[in-house]
Amino acid sequence: MKGLAATILEAVTAASTVGAADWVTDQIAAELGPGGPALVQRLLEGTRRHAVRREEEMLEVRSYLDALGSAHPMTDATIEWLRTVAAGAPPSAIQNR
Repeated sequence: MKGLAATILEAVTAASTVGAADWVTDQIAAELGPGGPALVQRLLEGTRRHAVRREEEMLEVRSYLDALGSAHPMTDATIEWLRTVAAGAPPSAIQNR
């Protein structure tokens, strides 16, 4: 869910730069079914509010994946993104590396 939240917040942040945040939010919510609007709002608000805790949780996930010998590029990207959000930077501050 944290990766989904990252994707949604990134999309809405990008869309807001061209005045399309409401449209993008509605499109994403529609894809998530009847509970979509509430889920999108919860993910958007909760990610900003709980980024520090969520980053810590993802660090634990990465440790577990390391123990399993499993690759974790999406987990790594989510950790980096949450770290940026927790620091107060806009989600758009994450650049392709």
